[in-house]
Amino acid sequence: MKTQWLRPLSAAALLVLLALHPGEAAQAALQSLTMWAQSVAPSLLPFLIVIPALTGPDVSRMLSRFSGGFLHLMRLPAHSTGALLIGLLSGSPAGAAALASVRKDPSDPTGAFLRAALMASGASPAFLLGSVSSMLPEGAGPLLLSAQVSSSLLTGLLLRRFGSDHPVPLSAPARPRGGAVLSAALTLLAIAGYMALFSVIARLLCLYLGPDAETPLLAALELAGGCSALASLPAPAPVKLPVIAAAACFGGVSVYAQCMSFLRPLGIDSIEYAVGKLVQAALCAVIACVQAELAARFTARVIVLLPLSLVLSSALLSLRFRSPESSMPLSEKRAA
Repeated sequence: MKTQWLRPLSAAALLVLLALHPGEAAQAALQSLTMWAQSVAPSLLPFLIVIPALTGPDVSRMLSRFSGGFLHLMRLPAHSTGALLIGLLSGSPAGAAALASVRKDPSDPTGAFLRAALMASGASPAFLLGSVSSMLPEGAGPLLLSAQVSSSLLTGLLLRRFGSDHPVPLSAPARPRGGAVLSAALTLLAIAGYMALFSVIARLLCLYLGPDAETPLLAALELAGGCSALASLPAPAPVKLPVIAAAACFGGVSVYAQCMSFLRPLGIDSIEYAVGKLVQAALCAVIACVQAELAARFTARVIVLLPLSLVLSSALLSLRFRSPESSMPLSEKRAA
């Protein structure tokens, strides 16, 4: 069967399921939208509003003076610094949205922005330290956040040659008129739509696959519901933490689709991005497992050692790569 029929057939199947189970679909959509209104929108809106201010050319040049060596080490364009900061502070898809807003030069290599997209993705610290941490034993939130930061840095180091560095003709994403506030509001509405859609899909599939499939389906499809379902499993915390770390780092198909809606117009391949995210999620799970074991044997403060050591190592390595050209975007180096 040709892939061009996959989307209409999937839509038709979903329409049939909606007609057969309207009540369950409405309940799943209501739950996801309630979670969006109570946690996602309040925590994400401020970051989406300040994206233009942190990704403008003047701010990018200022940030590149301090981060040029680090980004040159990771083989990232210098003007992605603001997007990396937004991704670190607010997670996905704000990092992808910020990256799309700084992508203006068609000669920039797509592979460099693919790697930047991986490093600017993940669950937000507020979500890990708030919603997820409240469902797990004390100290789990900081451990998950530490594992995610560490996996992001390791992904940048290990995959620094991942992706194509050939220039790709790009078209800038369309921006609505009305300024940063309207753009942020429209982005939030799109996120609400993705959350509701994949929550409904998971609920309808569970009606046919059985209740045992609900947890893995939610973990694979939707970030918030998946982490909540995994945290409620009757398993020891050291067993659940690596799985939750991987699920939160990947974000599920819903967050993946949200990010790709910003990254696809930039020429980033969806398969390469998925492979990179799976590698990052695997690294996050391994790091969380190791840190949980170390914290149980020694002290909870050990969870800060790995990300701190990675930051210091990256800073020292950055000095080696620091040069007058390291603060220039890769496209400007090519033109020079």
